[in-house]
Amino acid sequence: MDEPLSNLDAKLRVQMRAEISEIQHRLGTTTMYVTHDQVEAMTIGHLVAVMSRGKLQQVGTPQEVYDAPANLFVATFIGSPAMNLVEATLRATDGAVWADFADAHLRLPPTVLAAHPGLTRYVGHELVLGLRPEDMQDAAPAGDVPADQCIHAAVEHREMLGGEVYLHFSVAARAAPSPDAEAAQAAETVPSKAPATAGRVPFVARVSGRNPAAIGDKIDIAVDGINMYFFDLGTQRVIAG
Repeated sequence: MDEPLSNLDAKLRVQMRAEISEIQHRLGTTTMYVTHDQVEAMTIGHLVAVMSRGKLQQVGTPQEVYDAPANLFVATFIGSPAMNLVEATLRATDGAVWADFADAHLRLPPTVLAAHPGLTRYVGHELVLGLRPEDMQDAAPAGDVPADQCIHAAVEHREMLGGEVYLHFSVAARAAPSPDAEAAQAAETVPSKAPATAGRVPFVARVSGRNPAAIGDKIDIAVDGINMYFFDLGTQRVIAG
């Protein structure tokens, strides 16, 4: 199937996704489904193969591709809104490791360091830090959130979607490089300091629809320290083991 739902309106696409899944399950026939719509890939596919410029970037179950993207291209392609990406510097102080960018200083939990042992080689270097919008919340309703798990933000735009709200803000930092599938093919190296100049990097937090934050409000955004993503600045590959 090659983009079978591309000409349907939104309501029909939702209905047809369910019908195609039911038919495929009933027939039990292996089916290759080509789409640019990540929602179709995630909801219909048993295995998802992400490709760019004719090269396979990653293959796995929808949950595997979402939870453990292999490189920046996959990280930005899977997930809506897309993953927030920013250049950050790893710093080791007082027995802890921190990710610093703009005026944010996020402490990495020990479980993160244990799950990503390769991060030890990046202390004192820059890398790309990824934060999914759904792993960021307004700290006020969440209660007493430590400062080392928060980003200070001023709400610049608010998208109301009923059950949830997208809060848009920006940080003064260096933007991550544009995802490049070719770079992800190179051998992994520890990057040197990047010469890029700092600017405003847009971020999105996906919060409860009952969140009262309005445009212009200054809030603290709590970051889920467990679900952070780290990528090599040069090769754009995920940093894991």
